[in-house]
Amino acid sequence: MFSILGEGRGHMTQAMAVKEMVERAGHQVVCAAIGLGSNRTPPAYFVDAMRVPIVTILTLQFSYKNNRMVDLSGTVTGIVRNIPAYRRGVRALRDAVREHQPDVIINFFEAVAGIYALTTRRRPPVVAVAHQFMFGHPDYVRAPGMRLQQLGMKWLVGIAGAASIRLALSLYEASDLPEKKLTVCPPILRRQLFSLHPNPNGDFVLVYLLNHGYADQILEWHQKHPRTVLHCFSF
Repeated sequence: MFSILGEGRGHMTQAMAVKEMVERAGHQVVCAAIGLGSNRTPPAYFVDAMRVPIVTILTLQFSYKNNRMVDLSGTVTGIVRNIPAYRRGVRALRDAVREHQPDVIINFFEAVAGIYALTTRRRPPVVAVAHQFMFGHPDYVRAPGMRLQQLGMKWLVGIAGAASIRLALSLYEASDLPEKKLTVCPPILRRQLFSLHPNPNGDFVLVYLLNHGYADQILEWHQKHPRTVLHCFSF
C-alpha cells in the first residue's frame, strides 16, 4: 500500500516509478492513499497510472502570504483547526489497511501517514521515502539563516517519518545513519526517462512553480532578461 503527499508532483511521480519497480519484481500495489489540500484533487495522470483504489485524505498544509512565503502563524492555526480532519485521515488509513491487508506501507512523505504509524500498534511496517529526510543528515547542504523555517521543516520531517524505516533520497553520496534509522538512496526515476533523447540545443531555464504568487516576479525577471528562454510548469 502507498501513502503519498499530493501537494506538488514530485512524490506522486516517485510513487508511479516505485509501482513499476515493485510490479516488475512480482509484487502488487493494493491501494494508494493520497494526502491533498482542501482545494486539490488527484491529477488524472496519477489516477490512470495507479489503477488501484485511491483514498483521499486531508494533508497537513502550509498557509501562505500572497501565495508566496509561508505564513508560520497561519500554518499553525490551520493545523490546529484541522485536527479533527487529520484524525479522520488516520481512521481512513486504518480502514484501508484493514480492508486491503498490505504486507508493507510505503509512505512518500505524507505526514498523516506518519501520525498513523506513530499511533497505531497493530499495523504493517512503514517505509518512509523522501529527499526531505536528508534534512536530518550532517552532510545535507543548508542555506544560511531562516532558523525558524528550518525548525518548522524539521518538525514536519519528524512527523512524516515517525515510527518508520526512513529512506533519504540524495543527489550526492552520503553515509547511512543506522543510529537514526536513516538509509541514503539515489533518486527514484521513472523508466521512461532513460528512453528520452537529450536536446543539444536545450539552452533554457526550467521553472517548476508550486505557488502562483511567484509568477509576477518571474515575468518581471524575464522582461529584464528576454534572451533567456524559460520553460515554466505550474501546479
